[in-house]
Amino acid sequence: MKWVGSIILAVVSVGCGGGGGLGKPVAVFPSKAEIEDVMMKDTKLAPPLKTVDVPSWQLTTPVPAPGTAYPADSPWDHYFVGRLGGGKAKLSPELRCAATEVARYYLEAGGYPDDATRRYLAERCGSTLPSFRFSTLSGDVPDSISDAQIAQKYQHSLDELVDQAHLESASQAGLGVAREKGKVSIVMLSGRPLAEFSGFVPLVPGTSVTLEGHVSAGAAFALALVNQGASGVATCEPDRSVALPQFRVSCPFSADDAETRIEIATRKPDRVLMDVELTALVRHADDAGLTYEPVARGNDAVAGDASAFELALFGQLNDARHAAGLPPFTLEPKQSQVNQRLAPHLYQASLDGNAELEDRIGLGVLAGWDVGGVIRDGGVHWGSVTSTRSPGRYLSYALESPFARFILLDPNMTRVAIGASALPPTGAMALVTTYSFFKSTDHSTD
Repeated sequence: MKWVGSIILAVVSVGCGGGGGLGKPVAVFPSKAEIEDVMMKDTKLAPPLKTVDVPSWQLTTPVPAPGTAYPADSPWDHYFVGRLGGGKAKLSPELRCAATEVARYYLEAGGYPDDATRRYLAERCGSTLPSFRFSTLSGDVPDSISDAQIAQKYQHSLDELVDQAHLESASQAGLGVAREKGKVSIVMLSGRPLAEFSGFVPLVPGTSVTLEGHVSAGAAFALALVNQGASGVATCEPDRSVALPQFRVSCPFSADDAETRIEIATRKPDRVLMDVELTALVRHADDAGLTYEPVARGNDAVAGDASAFELALFGQLNDARHAAGLPPFTLEPKQSQVNQRLAPHLYQASLDGNAELEDRIGLGVLAGWDVGGVIRDGGVHWGSVTSTRSPGRYLSYALESPFARFILLDPNMTRVAIGASALPPTGAMALVTTYSFFKSTDHSTD
């Protein structure tokens, strides 16, 4: 069997906001020359694993109840518990559930699920990690060979799979295996939580859900958002008697929604951009959401090049805003060209965990040196789709995120810049910035 590894790049949404105190700016926008310097550098994006889309996916792996111990049902479980025992990492039954579904998907669909599908599988299985590492083994094995024999024969490869993830004591990990027609797929999902819910229960009987826990140390600001219906988003109400890094928030959960996603993001001191640290998929009924079907936005037509992707995404984003009763965007073509050149650099910075470069690029596009107006406010969203270059599929995935809705469907924003770039071999990435302008030269009220 051949080992293949990849890092998931979850769709990331970031925003701009907040003040730095009297006489102190939150951050200094980089100059146009500094942004041009970033654009001149080369990027070497590693091709992601082969991913494919399916219209829908039915989960069949039992979803673990909150607080359930890691299973010991199979030779794979016995191997994994033995390999990671003694505090080397936290065994996650939620990630085991999701990894098993990813392994099934690979064998049945002929490729791995795309970013958004993997994220959904992890959330529906109960994980609250916003991103995780994705490592795989696959190969041909006779159906007559037992799981125990495979695990023993390929233990060296399994050990390499675990070692390559560089797990720490704070890491969470789960191993899933599927077999079908002489093939085996082994998937490990792992990640290091930055924040944690306390007593999280995804099954919610009422129309409000209260979540509590802690975010990362040193967070200066935290914001929780929850999806409402097909396009809405609401801000969760914080308990202001609870001081960071602890938090307690109450989020509305419409009786009309079978399930909904909640995201909690933080901003560090002297930063403007925010990082999603926790995500939760809550539901009204225990069997809700066992079939994943992305909401269709536009169509699945594939764009021929980056410019076609940008124009199609612009049109479909305005269609989504119209459906939500919001005014359309006006496109900023010059800033879109800048965003197009910066998109690969921001993707790579996110993949590498280079927060300094992320901030520089994010602040650079928020500064809008090539935007035709005096900017009052702005927002940034970036993300990728690996299985197709369909702007409609990109938008469908993006608007599953509350923070993406908060930015892309903000009724106060009037202008948008969209920069897209190919993500080899079959995907695409896009950097989207939104802007509102001052309407007069008198800013005393503002």
